[in-house]
Amino acid sequence: MNKKILLSAAILAAVSTTNANADLITFDDIKVDSFGSVGIPSGYHGFDWHNFYVNNGKSSYPGTGYEHGTVSPSNAAFNGDGDPASISSRFYYFDLESVYITKAWHNGWTHFEGFIGDTLTYSKDVFSDTITPDLLTFNWAGMTKLTMSDGNLSGQTVLDNMAFTFGEPIPIPDPIPDPIPLPVPEPSTYAMLLAGLGLLGLMVCHRKESAV
Repeated sequence: MNKKILLSAAILAAVSTTNANADLITFDDIKVDSFGSVGIPSGYHGFDWHNFYVNNGKSSYPGTGYEHGTVSPSNAAFNGDGDPASISSRFYYFDLESVYITKAWHNGWTHFEGFIGDTLTYSKDVFSDTITPDLLTFNWAGMTKLTMSDGNLSGQTVLDNMAFTFGEPIPIPDPIPDPIPLPVPEPSTYAMLLAGLGLLGLMVCHRKESAV
């Protein structure tokens, strides 16, 4: 392991120990075939995952960024087909502290965005290669959603060892009350109304005849 990875690991350890509630996602607890990949299920570590997959880069794609980007054995995550991917939390705000990234096939940019609700709050562009995992320090606080895309359409980006912390619960808006339905008149009410209108018509006609 080269000095850059050792230094990055030391920084990650320091960041992780600063918050007793911090959690670390290594993706190693997801069962993956030696030469396959699986989608990360919603609910994994409390997040909803969209277009994120996990493989065993050491056996599936040796010599690529999948293998080099696997910081902790034996799995790492990546965005399927190089398309944008995201994670979101429905119940708690979360702080993104750090994550390792490596480009899967060739060097290029990766674009990250952090949202609080529907508001874009954070943004970061990072250039990485396929050989050495880069430890990115975010310290993005109070988010509900993180998106990742390849800034120059250079294909998949490999993620590993994501450090985060869940914070306060996300408020659940009060449900909009159903409108109070208007009462529907009974058939007898309609009959009385028609009878009244008929009687009124007869009275008008009678007055006209009397006037003549």
